[in-house]
Amino acid sequence: MKKTLIVLALVAVVGIGLGLLLYNKPHQDMASAEPEFDMAGVAFYDKMLKTSPEERTKLMGKVARLSGKVQGVSSSDSLLNVFLDLGNGLSAINCQFQGDDMELAKALAEGQEVVVKGIFSGMEASASQEEDDLFAGLLDQANDQIFLTRCLVVEP
Repeated sequence: MKKTLIVLALVAVVGIGLGLLLYNKPHQDMASAEPEFDMAGVAFYDKMLKTSPEERTKLMGKVARLSGKVQGVSSSDSLLNVFLDLGNGLSAINCQFQGDDMELAKALAEGQEVVVKGIFSGMEASASQEEDDLFAGLLDQANDQIFLTRCLVVEP
């Protein structure tokens, strides 16, 4: 009985220690991070369309360095989103900037060529890509979004 309590206390202390270590772990430095993907945004989009949702889930958290043309910029108090054009309607790569990385991104203009680096955090495919949708034929334009978080501008 006494040994069991000691083992449980030891496991609890180790568990709490590991939890605190992971909680206080610093973010990855995006400027020095090696990208898993280094390609044009359109090529990355095509790759993600051909990748199954299960495989896309495994790719989440990987660093991507993508180039493309700025489709638009929107901002809120603490975030700035830059949308890279994919050339097919409403689809875009949504790069989310925050903190000091927002300053350079604010200067980007629509139509400007840019290279960004960020963490791939998922893809939202239009209904026509994912399933048979009654209204999919009404819209000729795809509305797919690829999301990158903690972005920074590599080349303006």
